[in-house]
Amino acid sequence: MGRPAADSRPRHTLPRVLARWATGRHWHGRALSDATFFCDGTQGEPGWWGSGRESRWRLWAGWKRAAVRLAVVAAAVGLWRWRTGTEWALALAGGPLAGLAIWRCAMAVRLWRHRGTLERPMASALAPFLGVPPRTVEAALAVEPGFEAAAGGEHVAALELPDHWAATAEQKARVEEVIRARLGIDLKPQWRTTAYPMVLNMLRAPTPPARVPFADQRALMEACPLARVFLGLDADGKPGYWDRSLEDPMVAVHGGSRRGKTSLLLSIAGQDIRRGAERVTAVDPKRVSLLPLAELGPAVRLYNDPRNVEGMWQGVAEFRALVEERYDALADDPTLEFARALLILDEVSQLSGMWAAYWHRVKSKGDPAKPPVWDDVAAAVWMGAQANANVIVAGQRLDYQILGGMLGSFGVRLLAGYMPQDYARLVGQTPFIRSQKPRGRFLLYAGDELDWLQLVKVDDPDRDFSEFCAWVREGLQGAPDLAAAGGTGTGGTIAGTALIVGLAAAAGHLGMNPEAFKKARQRRPVPGEITTPDGRPAWAPDVLTAWRGERVSS
Repeated sequence: MGRPAADSRPRHTLPRVLARWATGRHWHGRALSDATFFCDGTQGEPGWWGSGRESRWRLWAGWKRAAVRLAVVAAAVGLWRWRTGTEWALALAGGPLAGLAIWRCAMAVRLWRHRGTLERPMASALAPFLGVPPRTVEAALAVEPGFEAAAGGEHVAALELPDHWAATAEQKARVEEVIRARLGIDLKPQWRTTAYPMVLNMLRAPTPPARVPFADQRALMEACPLARVFLGLDADGKPGYWDRSLEDPMVAVHGGSRRGKTSLLLSIAGQDIRRGAERVTAVDPKRVSLLPLAELGPAVRLYNDPRNVEGMWQGVAEFRALVEERYDALADDPTLEFARALLILDEVSQLSGMWAAYWHRVKSKGDPAKPPVWDDVAAAVWMGAQANANVIVAGQRLDYQILGGMLGSFGVRLLAGYMPQDYARLVGQTPFIRSQKPRGRFLLYAGDELDWLQLVKVDDPDRDFSEFCAWVREGLQGAPDLAAAGGTGTGGTIAGTALIVGLAAAAGHLGMNPEAFKKARQRRPVPGEITTPDGRPAWAPDVLTAWRGERVSS
């Protein structure tokens, strides 16, 4: 008979068991996790005993288990043989160790939610793209707890990459997409793949300036083309505009309290009034928010008495009538150009509730469930763009319940202080972008593009609009005294120079189709453009000729 095969199982002799115990191994010699003597295990989710997951004891590195075991034995032997010295040693070592333990516990409690709700789910999402277990990714991932408040250029997250990872452009793009989606802020990635260990550092992308004073932007606002309204500056210091040449140029402003909605509405209205707007109808249920508009001339019609709901409704009905009158005029002469008209509904959610309550009290049997004023608002929204009339709604809550089928017609949206559900309803693009905290910091969504803007501050100091209102009145008083020119397009002079008034006349002077001139002017504004009292653009002939020459040469 041959010799029996050697038994490959560990022999559980006393010396071997003691050696395993002293070196941090399990007494039977079998590995229960992928932990080594120097490194913690990464296979499996750690949990406390009885939680149904791998115990933290099994996932500890061998040296940690050995240290705990030997310390317990040393303390027990010392208390037995050298009690006084051991007690002194434990007292001296126990103080710092207890302090360390308390500090670790406090940090663990503080970071428990951060790890459980952000880092661990993000590690699970990244694991398939990195080719390692989620536990390994979690150990290599670090996200700053206060990353939402980080300034532009500050470090917010780091990820140590596996050694075997190829770091191709496609792999990098997938990892960046996951991290951006989970953090919800604009990020700037910094890849280090030419040295060991490979690391991805994520920085907060540049943010707009903290403050955009009105005094510094006056020249830019005065040079703004008629089709645009200056809003503020982006992260690169470039101006951001409300471009009314886009499709669906109506504006919806969602912003929490003290976010800068009032300043934004006054800035838009004031710029258009300065440039000769024919009508600015403003409805303000809070009475004082838009009160500075009352000082800006006869074009303003302010309805700010919440006790006079019928007056508010009458103002909206008159605005609709203005739009319909312009359509009647266009039917006779399609080349007509109209001065700007604005309908502003501030705190539209409050208006909706207030109007609904009033209508419930006064309506008769057989009347519609909703107040008829919403039909007038809808007509202005759907018909206004062609008649150079725009509607702006603002409030702390904008949804389909309040605006009904009109919400989709507001193609320009400005958001501040919003929640994820507000972002999903008003923007809908993924990933979700967290709201930024500074006052006046709005997310501009127009033409499927997103951009952060710091709005121009027209109240300086807070709630003092006197300087801005003086600038608006200055523009009105300094406007040229032009006759309301007819279809010939000439009438009125500046310094003895006859002006060409209206798009049709300017196109005829340049030998262009009126529609082609309109589009070319939107792409490249004509310098020296002024506005007649009836709101039409006007130019000196030599200015138009020079503009055409520059356009041809470019």
